[in-house]
Amino acid sequence: MVNNDLHNTALANKIKFTAIPVACLKDIKTDIEKFKQAYSYELNNFQKWIVNERYITEINGADFDVKSIVVAVGGYHMFKAVFNHDNKQVSDTIGYPAVDLKNYLTNIFSDHGYKLDYVHWMPQKLMAVRSGMVEYGRNNISYDKDFGSFIELATFISDMPPSDYIWRESHNSENCDGCSACFSNCPTGAISSERFLIDTDKCLAAINEYSTDPFPDWISETAHHKLVGCIRCQNVCPMNFTALENITDSLEFDTAETDEILSGKALDDLPDKFKKLNVHYAWNSVPRNLTAMFNNPDLVR
Repeated sequence: MVNNDLHNTALANKIKFTAIPVACLKDIKTDIEKFKQAYSYELNNFQKWIVNERYITEINGADFDVKSIVVAVGGYHMFKAVFNHDNKQVSDTIGYPAVDLKNYLTNIFSDHGYKLDYVHWMPQKLMAVRSGMVEYGRNNISYDKDFGSFIELATFISDMPPSDYIWRESHNSENCDGCSACFSNCPTGAISSERFLIDTDKCLAAINEYSTDPFPDWISETAHHKLVGCIRCQNVCPMNFTALENITDSLEFDTAETDEILSGKALDDLPDKFKKLNVHYAWNSVPRNLTAMFNNPDLVR
């Protein structure tokens, strides 16, 4: 079957997808309304803007006959980035998409005679969970059974008819039952057993991505472990063990190269090697964050 050919071609490049009926969007719209009613008091202004104004749950304006919603998961290439400074060494777990998910999938669909248009503001994580592509973790992160949480999600409209598909209720993975690894290891207490949503005011990933301001005093120096973001909850999650065990590649930055990062040099003024760190979107924050990593006694070797 053509669909099998498509699936096999995509999987060879660490991409999985499913095609679900457009009618499933009605359930997604209902889910979003229920979510807003249940958690409105926990949402910050940015989250409210997304759920109230940005989410797309209807198809309008397509220039072809839309027959399905394609939900895709792309696996990451993972490696260890090692940095050297002042006779100290720290490392970070870095990932980037194995292939350009959107362009690659669009091209192979076209090769098989189908159209595929990316729709950014569909509730991608919710659709991926309900379609059986991923599992929710207690930490609000989604997990693929092979790639763990180191994934990219994407949603498309297509003129390819849906074939066999799963459509289920949204729920946390059974792996979360009786497990407290993520909230027990959250360095800032942003994950709680008492609430579904992460407390973004406390989340280190939210704090260290888009700022050059000094870190708040309430964040411990031992919390800092990444150039951008935070993966303490992902490092200890049983659903990530396979993905983390398979990391064999590394990229080392010597003292001179590390000092260039710490100096605040613009990414465009550095060799392509630095772009492999895949933190271009928050590069201005990296010198501060890397300095904090070198000040973390639990991280330094």
